[in-house]
Amino acid sequence: LTLTGTPEALQAPRLIPMPNLPKLPTLAELETSSYSDSFDAEIVFLPRENGKGYLFALTLIPQPDLNLPKLTQHITFLIDRSNSIQQGRLSAAKSAIHKALEECSADGTFNIIAFDSKIEKMSPHYLPCQGKSYAIAEEFLEKIQLGSFFSTSDLYKPLFLTVPSSVDAEAIHTAILLTDGEALAKKNAPKSIVRDWTDYNGGVVSLFTISMSDTHIATLDAVSALNKGKVIHAPTQRGLKRKLLKLMKTIQSPIAKNLSCHAISLSPQAKIQIYPKSSQMPHLYLDQPYVILGETETLDDFFLFIQGRLKGRWLNVKKNVSFLNARKGNRSLRQEIALHQAYHLYEQYGKDDNPKHLAEAKSLLEPYNVQMAL
Repeated sequence: LTLTGTPEALQAPRLIPMPNLPKLPTLAELETSSYSDSFDAEIVFLPRENGKGYLFALTLIPQPDLNLPKLTQHITFLIDRSNSIQQGRLSAAKSAIHKALEECSADGTFNIIAFDSKIEKMSPHYLPCQGKSYAIAEEFLEKIQLGSFFSTSDLYKPLFLTVPSSVDAEAIHTAILLTDGEALAKKNAPKSIVRDWTDYNGGVVSLFTISMSDTHIATLDAVSALNKGKVIHAPTQRGLKRKLLKLMKTIQSPIAKNLSCHAISLSPQAKIQIYPKSSQMPHLYLDQPYVILGETETLDDFFLFIQGRLKGRWLNVKKNVSFLNARKGNRSLRQEIALHQAYHLYEQYGKDDNPKHLAEAKSLLEPYNVQMAL
């Protein structure tokens, strides 16, 4: 009604012109796929020993029906043939690699490097995982002989050769080192391998080490962990083959690389620290659980965001993590967190040579009788 009481047709409101807003791209347009529902999450936690905050381990378990294309994997086997290895262990290492080649993916490639004070490569380039290449590998392995009594080995040079000049976006590079660790007895050798090779590698090559003795295993563990891999202790000849084959089965199907992880607490007061840091996070392998360690000031829920490079697109995983049904962890959780904190301190020491970093690492590891890497 108008003020005079006569009806008047309702007028549509005048439209206000809107600016041309950009259209937000979809996940498909960004070549990004969400796989949040493809992983279950299990969490264990413990209060810090000083009573301030908590430690936790979150395990992402892939669903059985998760099926993603594999990234191409280029594997380099490194055989330490220095005299300290002794003939029995060298023969066991050669036999283990011969058997391990059967687990290489058909679309992957491989190479073999034997070293002491000198270095020999099976091939100047990677060979495809197929019958003809295996024959070449068998002949090369057969010719590898133990070094002379005075021969020593240098881990930096053979590891240097594993780092490619360029990396395919849909490929990963893996080095599997079989050694007794005696090469690290030289002065400054541990620092060189932990600091210098890690810096040079820049996370390009994942390093897995089969340690054939107890010698310098802490250093081998640190350099492997800082380069997206791990150390595997195999002091017996029989165990060497078994553990190498188990490793090959574990890593034979890489599906995502360049992983990064971020946690955001629902409590503004809570601060969450994640281990390892993004540049050191291992690749994601099909059918294998993925463990992320962390520290939190409170037991409030938090969101975990994981991103990585799949074949042809990006992977995104978002999990809402709650401690309501979390299980209580044990001493091994404390030790794993302490190790990762020590790895970070080794890195700091490599940058500034401040001995305080090593003193702090020592105090972290002493309760677990873990040797220092440096």
